[in-house]
Amino acid sequence: MIHLIFVAGLLTSSLAFFNGCVPIKDAAVETQTGVSTTQATPGKPVTPPVAEVPVKAQPAAKAVPTSTPITAAKFDELVVNAGGIVVVDFWATWCGPCRETAPEMEKVAIALGDNGKVYKVDVDQEKSLAEKYNIRSIPTILVFKDGKQVAKNVGYINSVKMLKMIDGVK
Repeated sequence: MIHLIFVAGLLTSSLAFFNGCVPIKDAAVETQTGVSTTQATPGKPVTPPVAEVPVKAQPAAKAVPTSTPITAAKFDELVVNAGGIVVVDFWATWCGPCRETAPEMEKVAIALGDNGKVYKVDVDQEKSLAEKYNIRSIPTILVFKDGKQVAKNVGYINSVKMLKMIDGVK
């Protein structure tokens, strides 16, 4: 009987530890404002007061270009009727190489900035676009210039190679 009580006591102590109990600190705590607090109440964590530091207003960050999902309804407007360079990534959520290509496409979008657009087409959702552009394997990257398809890559491609491909059609 004694052994069971002892084990139950250890189990209770272990659970209390893992449920977020904070050890008590006996020393004074100095905060960022220079004010120090004294000993904590047993069983409660030491929480220093929040420092009152003036915060300067930061200028609004410029939006970082990213690849944007599009549908068949918007494809002609955003790709075919667009001027300049447009990169379209045909992909699917279940496709491993597509997931590996996604961060590379984000890098391309950032590198292009205002000089081009990067879009994503989910082939499972937009089967008509996949058929129209003869997408048989994914990921497939199409590059359009002034609304006309000028380059194609099938399979994984990194951002450096993608940017070289884009530079070749400018």
